Amino acid sequence: MRQHARWEYEEKYTPERNYELLMDIYRQTLSKSKVEKWESAALVS
Repeated sequence: MRQHARWEYEEKYTPERNYELLMDIYRQTLSKSKVEKWESAALVS
């Protein structure tokens, strides 16, 4: 079981994969921020 856990960790949490996940979070946050900005502007107009 310990070896399987280590293998799973090494497969899922590589530096490259962590970078991809972090960039996805940034993209989602930025796109959400842009939508909220446009919605706010539409309400003010």
